[in-house]
Amino acid sequence: MRIEPFFAAVLLSACGAAEEPRQAATMDTIERQVRMPKEALALTRYSRFYTAIKSGEVIGTYVGSAHKDLPVGQRRWVSDVYHLPAINDGECFIVNVIFEPKTNRVTQAFCNGAA
Repeated sequence: MRIEPFFAAVLLSACGAAEEPRQAATMDTIERQVRMPKEALALTRYSRFYTAIKSGEVIGTYVGSAHKDLPVGQRRWVSDVYHLPAINDGECFIVNVIFEPKTNRVTQAFCNGAA
């Protein structure tokens, strides 16, 4: 009897269940709108992190591999910018997204710089 996939599904569903409805709606809106940079992978091939900053904008950092305990294809709202992955280069392995809630629009999506 194989139970590992069952536990993986439970853990993944728990990640989504922890989202507050407003945060989940914001992430849904961003992910429907974002146009990934030409050189980037498909959205679902990134671990995706989001947070709101003092100006009200929402910042997204997408990492093209599993990052710590967040599998590729999953997303997480973090408490502040200090909990976003901090990677100084990475080209399109790292994509940064800026969302303006006042206009309900993604204003930027760009790859990190090169090493």
